Amino acid sequence: MTFKHYGEEQGVDLLHTYFYVREGGGAAGYLWHLKQALNRRGSWSDVSIMVDVAYSAAELFPAIRPSSAESDRTRVVSWPAVVLGGMLKKHTRRLPHVPEFWSSAKVFVAHTFDFALTLFRTKGFQPKEPSALFLMPHAPTDEAEETLKRWLAGRAGSLQAFLGTTAWWLLAIQQLRLLKRVRGLIVPYKQCLDAYFVRSALLRQRFESWLARSALYEVPPGVLPLPEPKINSAQARRFYGLPSDKIIVGFVGRYHTDKGFPLFRQIVEISDKQDDQFFFVSIGNGPESKPMSKKYKDLGWLNRGILSQALSAVDIFLFPNRVAYMDLALLEVMAMSKPVIAAYVGGHRRLNAPGIVRVFKMDADWWYKVLREHTASQYHLKSMGEKNRICFQSEYTIEAWIDRHCQLARELTAMSLSM
Repeated sequence: MTFKHYGEEQGVDLLHTYFYVREGGGAAGYLWHLKQALNRRGSWSDVSIMVDVAYSAAELFPAIRPSSAESDRTRVVSWPAVVLGGMLKKHTRRLPHVPEFWSSAKVFVAHTFDFALTLFRTKGFQPKEPSALFLMPHAPTDEAEETLKRWLAGRAGSLQAFLGTTAWWLLAIQQLRLLKRVRGLIVPYKQCLDAYFVRSALLRQRFESWLARSALYEVPPGVLPLPEPKINSAQARRFYGLPSDKIIVGFVGRYHTDKGFPLFRQIVEISDKQDDQFFFVSIGNGPESKPMSKKYKDLGWLNRGILSQALSAVDIFLFPNRVAYMDLALLEVMAMSKPVIAAYVGGHRRLNAPGIVRVFKMDADWWYKVLREHTASQYHLKSMGEKNRICFQSEYTIEAWIDRHCQLARELTAMSLSM
């Protein structure tokens, strides 16, 4: 699968790579939006940006049918795994080969630590210059922590905790060693890295020391707005069986601790004991248990084509993240003129939209209090939503985002040539 601009035959200035591309979040979703931006923007006369991936989404997710544009390139390879510490699985993927032009790109951006490690294990991969290789992470915490959380999910006991912590140290050290092989990091905001390697004060210090002497580039985010809903808000409420006389409070994203879904569940439970005007909905999926309440409905995972219809039925959205990288869903609801209450963590700290209420306490009672304060007036809700829409249009459109990527390509290419 190749999305190119300016022309591969003329050389590639900035190459973005990952395992695959598809709608959603994470690295795959980021590159999906980048692909859309490149297709809309066209080419530049002075710089070339390209997205190339190792697999089609159909290979990795056969139950999900991508569009034909996303499945025009197929490289079949198995993913062997070994057991780390006798218990914890660790991927040791290798690509069967890499295209020659990957190594000739002036600047190479590997998305996620996992993919960068995979590249270095693959024969034939050798970036043009060590100074030309950059890494772009996408997780709210370091990937060692992500692996540990997957391992400990549903497991309890001192042995499991000991093995998990041991595995975290091994993976974290491996990832810090990887950083010595790259020129720097590219992130939406530097605050996206706030929760990296915090399990160990020593490793966090090493990470901060590496950041201090390495290149760190910020590319503020942008997204392609969701399609216009085909029905209005009142019709959407009837379609999804939501009450017409209540304030609909929404959660959108993965039902996970990092996303703050347990806090959302607690807010629903508090509201359940009150005589208020709230009704709660969640849109997404994940491992966390859902609230057991008559004032709550789960709409499940919705594809991009109909997601805007469900979002249009919601009056205000909660993003109670425990940690955050940069939620693209938050930008999507801003584009739909929706007010937001968000935790002051990670990349969300840098979103300066007037229609976002920032909450510093991770306490359900406090969140419920803030929610009541900002939903007392429909005029206030609409005013907050309109401010978010204006902010989105001025800073976070996909056109503004791709212009920032273009400027990044110019800067990184100039830096690579000067070394």
